[in-house]
Amino acid sequence: MNDFHKFRQNAENCQRLAEAAKDEAEAKRYGRMAEAWLALANEQDWLDGEAPTEWPTTGKDPLMGFRAPPVMRASIVKWAEKQADKPTLSEAIPRLVAVGLTAKVRPKGDTESKHARAKELAHSAIDKMSDVSASADDKVARKRRLMKGPEEFREARMDRSERK
Repeated sequence: MNDFHKFRQNAENCQRLAEAAKDEAEAKRYGRMAEAWLALANEQDWLDGEAPTEWPTTGKDPLMGFRAPPVMRASIVKWAEKQADKPTLSEAIPRLVAVGLTAKVRPKGDTESKHARAKELAHSAIDKMSDVSASADDKVARKRRLMKGPEEFREARMDRSERK
C-alpha cells in the first residue's frame, strides 16, 4: 500500500469519526482532519505522477458555488467513491443536485388525510367488534382506551409527540 492509499484511508477513518461524533465541535474537528488527509493524499498522488499535471478546461455553464460544512463535503466524497466511474468532487455535486431535483416529494397534506382516514377506519372497526350487551358509557370508554393504546407505548408513538 503506497502513501496515497494510506492517506486516503486516514481521511476515510476521520470521516467515520466525524459522522459518529457526539457534538458539533468534535464533528468539525474530525471533518477538518478528513479534508487535510484527503488533500495530502491528492498531493502525494500528484507527486507520484499519478494525477494529471494540468486541470481539464472548464465548461461554458455559469459557475455556482456554495459553502459546505466538512461533514457534508466528506459525505459527498464518500458518495462519489461508491460510484462506478469515481467522479471528482466537482462532478459529483451536480449529479447529486440532479438526483435531488428529480426526486418526488409527497405533499404534506397527503399525510394528514391518510391519518384522518386511518382513524375513521379504526373507529368503524372497533364499533363492529364492540360488545352489544355493554352500556353506551362502557362502549365509549373501551373505544377511547383502544384508540389511545396501551400506557406503556403512548410516549413512544410518533403521532402523539406533541400531546400527553
